[in-house]
Amino acid sequence: MGTAGSSFKMKHKKRTQKKGSTPSVTLSEEEQRLVTDLVHAVHHSDPAQVAARIPDARCARALLRFIPLDHPSTPDLLLRIKDCFEDKQVHKAIKRILFKLKKKGVAIEDPYQENDQAPAFWRPSETEPPRCYVGGPDGRGYRPVMILLNPGTGQRIGLGAVSDAEGVQEFLFGNVSKKRARELKQQFSAESGPLVETSLSHVTSVLEQAYQISLDSGGEVPSGFLEFRSWLHDQDIPSLDKPVIYEYVKDSALEDAPLTDGDAGTLLDHPLMKDWLIDIETLQPFMEEIVASEESPLILSPEQKTRRVTEIENKCVLELYPKEKRRRIRGRLEEMAYIFHQLEEGTKYTGLCLRAAASMDQEITELTTNRFLTGLVNRSMAFYFEQGRKAMESEAETDGPSSSILIS
Repeated sequence: MGTAGSSFKMKHKKRTQKKGSTPSVTLSEEEQRLVTDLVHAVHHSDPAQVAARIPDARCARALLRFIPLDHPSTPDLLLRIKDCFEDKQVHKAIKRILFKLKKKGVAIEDPYQENDQAPAFWRPSETEPPRCYVGGPDGRGYRPVMILLNPGTGQRIGLGAVSDAEGVQEFLFGNVSKKRARELKQQFSAESGPLVETSLSHVTSVLEQAYQISLDSGGEVPSGFLEFRSWLHDQDIPSLDKPVIYEYVKDSALEDAPLTDGDAGTLLDHPLMKDWLIDIETLQPFMEEIVASEESPLILSPEQKTRRVTEIENKCVLELYPKEKRRRIRGRLEEMAYIFHQLEEGTKYTGLCLRAAASMDQEITELTTNRFLTGLVNRSMAFYFEQGRKAMESEAETDGPSSSILIS
């Protein structure tokens, strides 16, 4: 009886682990912290960088237990982990995740098929043309870009943020379901402003400009972007020889009428222009000069004080916006004109953007300033002064130490 009882217990013990499941992984506290950090990194880091930080198969297996299935970079990360480790349990876990992704509607085929030239889920089907979307640039030139390849049940998606001053900042390229692509588009629009549909030529122009800036500055380019760019190079994409807005707006009279102070204010007051602000660090010296002039022991009339503030603001525009920076602002305004046009805001804001853009070709001197840039400086300073006032009022209410937004 004793032997039979022992035998039964042993068999029962063996069956407690579900057949085919990944054996549990026991990690040290340091390894647990690393895996937790890697799980978070999936959401904001390049898949190649995440995979490179995995020290061994044990940590890889632990990461695979918690990898987010709905993130667009997950298929790419799975492929990189597959190539990094020969451990059978790692590969079993990857196969199970791929099966789950298929059930969720992600268009992924088995990357373990023999004699494949490349993983099947990276091969584009050219049944439908890509759907391309862009958002408007903010005051520093940052803007969102999104491309859907193979629109249908399963899609490959490329999405990221690029800047006309700092190049390609973030870019993910991977497979998602149609539902997940729709969710990402809605999320991207909510966080970065409305996305409008555009041509592949337009998106290619925006991305290539950012890519060249990254190369010129020596910045690191996300691997997801490089993979997407290799796909772009295989396409026969006509290039743009002028800003895309001029394919829709032919009337040069929009550029001829001079921009007034009221026009500049109307444009800057539009909700889509709320992120057009100059950095506080850039404006701080000029704002401190304005504060000093107002606190001067000299007795000045209100008219003299106003004139002094205007002089400082004009000096700010003159120093901050030499010809090259004005050229960049012109490009941003022309892109915003396209956004307004596609959102059917009418010719009013499209025209205001183009007239403001045309004004960037005019020289700025101590005697002549630019109305749009002056309005941008005024609004940015007013915003930061108001933030500083609110901060001091809040500190006064809590009897905290006084400070100023103008002090570093």
